[in-house]
Amino acid sequence: MAAPKILVVDDNRVVRNVLEMQLVTHGYEVTTAANGPEAVTAAAANEPDLLILDLTLDSDPLEQMRNGFTLLAWLRRTLVDCAFPVIVHTADKSPWIEAEADRHGVYAVFRKGEPAGKLLELIRHALIDRKAA
Repeated sequence: MAAPKILVVDDNRVVRNVLEMQLVTHGYEVTTAANGPEAVTAAAANEPDLLILDLTLDSDPLEQMRNGFTLLAWLRRTLVDCAFPVIVHTADKSPWIEAEADRHGVYAVFRKGEPAGKLLELIRHALIDRKAA
């Protein structure tokens, strides 16, 4: 059975590397992207089973894709199979984030700094729910 594929989109290289190491250690196949255009290319090429998405992509050369929710909407409009669950990975704790996440059909919001075990549990449940759908 093939390992589930996860796409991690975060403009912070350290965050991407840490997440990649943690996820690979737990048996996932991981692709990373630093910005919107890289994420679009990676999602189209790798057909991920799950997306972990930062909301502020300061390194994005395209102004319109610096917001993770904007990127997510674009992915869902343009990719044929974009039914993968999304876990937003953010430091922002504002209620607006939860409301926008709900509006965009995000599976869960994971706050940066929370225990890695919680993220791994969210991923496991999201992948199970995707298979059941």
